[in-house]
Amino acid sequence: MSADTTPTPPAASRSLPSNVIALAPVERPGARRVVRRVGVPAPVCAVQGSLALDLDVPAPAPPLPAPDLRLVPARSGLQPAAGQAVDPLHTWATQFAQALVEVAAGVRPVTQLLKATDEDVYYDLQRRYQLLTAGGTRVRSVRHARPQVRTVHVSRTHVYAAELSVVVQQGARCRAIAIRVERREGRWQAVDVQFG
Repeated sequence: MSADTTPTPPAASRSLPSNVIALAPVERPGARRVVRRVGVPAPVCAVQGSLALDLDVPAPAPPLPAPDLRLVPARSGLQPAAGQAVDPLHTWATQFAQALVEVAAGVRPVTQLLKATDEDVYYDLQRRYQLLTAGGTRVRSVRHARPQVRTVHVSRTHVYAAELSVVVQQGARCRAIAIRVERREGRWQAVDVQFG
């Protein structure tokens, strides 16, 4: 058997790709050769974890069957369905919310809410009203639509306390109002109002 006695070329004389440079070997025995790529940027991950966005357009889905539509009698979303008992708190809350948003818009005087609010809420509404009506007259703008209460949700937290969630629409914009009411001296009073 004949053994191949051809010496292997030294590492420095092997051909490397054109974008790789071989640095001078370190003189220590057993040291490894250091190779660094030049001109090639580090690979960048094409997807950034939760920011990944699949923009491939899927094949169109088959059309959905036509819905079964029928006409129903028109009724406001603020009225209970037929056969349901009317909660007096819900009725009061709806009227109060409408008056509140009209005061906040400057189209109703704040004095109309004196008995329906506690002292802190009343003074806050009075300050808002004075800022809106700084000229001394009520704000009556043709440009702005009058605010309308769309929904009122009542959540009783206690026999004498409740929280109201109100959705108000003014023109194309909808806003939320959170109101806490408490039963005091035989009537409901708003003790906290948060405009969203």
